[in-house]
Amino acid sequence: DCLERFPDNAEVRRNASEYFVATGRVDEAVSLWRNAVEETPEDPAMRVRLSDLLLMKGDRAGAEAVVDEMVELFDTADAWRAASSFFRSTGEHARAREALEQAMERMPNVPESIRFELADLLVAEGDLDRARQVAGELSEPAYQQLLNGNIALAEGKPKEALALFEQGMRRWPNNAGARYLAGLAAEELGDEARARAEYREAVRN
Repeated sequence: DCLERFPDNAEVRRNASEYFVATGRVDEAVSLWRNAVEETPEDPAMRVRLSDLLLMKGDRAGAEAVVDEMVELFDTADAWRAASSFFRSTGEHARAREALEQAMERMPNVPESIRFELADLLVAEGDLDRARQVAGELSEPAYQQLLNGNIALAEGKPKEALALFEQGMRRWPNNAGARYLAGLAAEELGDEARARAEYREAVRN
C-alpha cells in the first residue's frame, strides 16, 4: 500500500526492498530498484543497490552490466569505488584494483585510507612488492603494520604476521579484517584458542 501511494519515497523503497529480500522475494526487490533507476537515472547509489541484488539473485552478468553502465555514465571517483567494491565481492582482485586506481585518478587528494585499500588489494592479487612499496609510503603506523602483517602472512610467515597485527590492532582494535587475518595467522601457528578469539572479535566488529 505504501509503495502504491508513495512510490518515489526513499524510506518506503528501502524498507520494502529489505522486506522482499527477508521474505525470499528477491525478484520483487530487483524490480523495485530497476524502476527506481529508470525514474531517477542520475542517482548512482540506486544502481549499486540494483547490482547488489542481481548478484544476490545469482545474475552475475546482469550485475556487472549495471556496474559497467554506472561507470560509463558517471565516470566519477565514487562510481569507480563502487565498481571496485563489486569486483572485490566477486573475488576479482585485479579488476577491483584497476577500478580503485581509476577512482584514485579522479580524486584531487587521495586519502591514506584509499591507499591502504589499494595495498590490501595488491596483497590479495599477489603483487607483494608493490603492496610493500605502497605500505612504506603511508604515514599512519596502523596502516603500515596491518599491511605488513598481511604481506608477511601471504609470504608464509604467520609468527611475524601475528606480531605485526597485534601492533596494528592496538591502534585499530575494531578492524574486523585485521582480526580475521590475525585469526588466520594464529590458526597457522596451531593456536586454536587465539584463532577462535580473533574470529569472534571479527564477527562482533
